[in-house]
Amino acid sequence: MQEYEDEGISLGQIFKVIFRRWKLLLFITGVIFVVGLLGSQLIYNKLKTEYTTSVVYNAQGVNDGVYADNSQFNYRDLVKLDTLNKVKASDEKFSSIDVKTLVEKEKISIKKEIVQDETKTSSQIVFTITASGRYFKNSDQARDYFAAILLVPVTKTIAITQDTNNTINLDAYTKSNDYGEQVNYLKAQLAYLNTKYDALIAQFGDIYPSGDNQKKLSEYRLELNSYFETHKFTELDNELTAYKFVKNFNENKTKLEIRKASLEKQITDNQNVISKLYDYMVKLNNNSEDFTTSIQSSEMFTPYTTQIASLTASNAAMQNEVADINKQLSNNGGDAASVQAFEEKLTTYYTKLNSETDTYTTVSKQVISENTSFDYTGKSIDSKGGLSLLISILLFLVGGFVVAAIVNLILDRKYLKEDSKALATANNAPVASDKPEEDKKENTEE
Repeated sequence: MQEYEDEGISLGQIFKVIFRRWKLLLFITGVIFVVGLLGSQLIYNKLKTEYTTSVVYNAQGVNDGVYADNSQFNYRDLVKLDTLNKVKASDEKFSSIDVKTLVEKEKISIKKEIVQDETKTSSQIVFTITASGRYFKNSDQARDYFAAILLVPVTKTIAITQDTNNTINLDAYTKSNDYGEQVNYLKAQLAYLNTKYDALIAQFGDIYPSGDNQKKLSEYRLELNSYFETHKFTELDNELTAYKFVKNFNENKTKLEIRKASLEKQITDNQNVISKLYDYMVKLNNNSEDFTTSIQSSEMFTPYTTQIASLTASNAAMQNEVADINKQLSNNGGDAASVQAFEEKLTTYYTKLNSETDTYTTVSKQVISENTSFDYTGKSIDSKGGLSLLISILLFLVGGFVVAAIVNLILDRKYLKEDSKALATANNAPVASDKPEEDKKENTEE
């Protein structure tokens, strides 16, 4: 018959047994800690971590969806397979990245958003790229790969700028065989340069180009325009209007005669149409000769009177051109000495604009090459997901100790009973029987 009841096992007894095999305790704890720590940092974190970075572009047009030459820039193209493969091939350190799987499993993405500052008085267009960490060796490789991807529009912007032909109007000038056209091309070139300087200043500010501490961009623009404040294009226009100079008169004489004949025929044709329109209106007025202005202005005649007015204005313009051609033909294109003087003046304007165009080209390349970039909005790269190093250390150190303690308790569970019996004897307390509960019942029945 059972005479004693178990009083339980104290915490001190448990720890005594746990530390009885202290070497085994340290071994198991150490193995679980090392394996767990390495597994979490090298495997688990790699599977769960996402790398992300946000940038602000300082590249002409990119934030508005176009490149410097007005061709389309679609930021989503940066994370397409073709672009990612080109970036991968650009550097050996990216060779281990499984770009195809990264794209096929949609583990890389990019977004564009407008972000306001804390005061909500200004905003920035921010591009954020995110990718799964499992496809990269480490954060350094991911950072460098992201930077190379985000550099693509910057590189293209600079290349477009370097290849831009700023002399289109000047090229057309040299090919033109008409003084009027040449003057217009020079005017267009001046307007073009002003527009380009304004765009540079708007984008980068009124800065000093690299290596030049003498003039700001606005001063280059001012120098350009100051020349043409003195040498006005109206001088050239006035001479052409007054003297009707013809460039290469002998070559252009036939063209002038053909043009004159064409204009005269068009004037005659227009006049015939006008006559017919009047006839139609007379019929609509019941063939009455009483065709006063008030009658003609009625709504019924509006389609006819409108067309007549248009044809009449067109004829007047053509008649003026015919008069100019007649003057050019009668003057044989102008006095030779006067034509030569005009050409010299025209050449002076061209030479100045050609020089100013070269200056702008050099300055713009310097400015754009040095200031076209992207700026990280925070850290160069950030990671989220996975376990931090500190949490991993605490988790697997505590976990390893708990597992080791359980193993030691299982291995040395008999010592818990012995200690319990010894403690009970020392305290004159009954000790629990080692027999199972069923044996206790059998003894009681006997």
